[in-house]
Amino acid sequence: MTALKRKIRSACLYLFIPLLVIYACSTRSSEVNSKKVAEKKNNEKFDTRTEEKDAKFVVDNVSNIYGEISLSELAERHASDAEVKRVAAEVRKQYGTLLNQLKKYATAKAISIPTGESEKEKNKIDKLSSDKTFDKDWSNEFRDLNKETISNFENASTSLSDEELKSWVTASLPEIRKYHDKIMACNNRLK
Repeated sequence: MTALKRKIRSACLYLFIPLLVIYACSTRSSEVNSKKVAEKKNNEKFDTRTEEKDAKFVVDNVSNIYGEISLSELAERHASDAEVKRVAAEVRKQYGTLLNQLKKYATAKAISIPTGESEKEKNKIDKLSSDKTFDKDWSNEFRDLNKETISNFENASTSLSDEELKSWVTASLPEIRKYHDKIMACNNRLK
């Protein structure tokens, strides 16, 4: 009987280990491409184009806001200019609030969202962290990313189908523009 138990344990072990490896690898790739994973889940989940379009807006902007928060945190650590650090801290705090509101909306509407910034943004952050002209390059990068966010919100304010989301976008735009103005002031001063 003990020989049979050993054979069963060995068979289970040989089956379990490959499954564990496959699971671990798939988990890592999901973390790396969380935006793509969220988009795929939403495409499978929603029946209509309008629902998919609203979900795509949420996914894209959760990812962008994560990127802006990460850039802000980077500036708080690496900037030499006191004004850049101050603006970055304000942006991180305000965009954290926006992110939490968007996450809450996504949860209520069963929209899958990314868990961080996109790979493109991660690469920019990595590059900036070793940049010799950090303050100037950071303000240029943040200005461009924030312009994209403003453009996305402006387009969404007229094209989204969900009234609750559209209302949130419209209410959030003035705050985003306010911080864009502060970033532009830093950018212009650092030229």
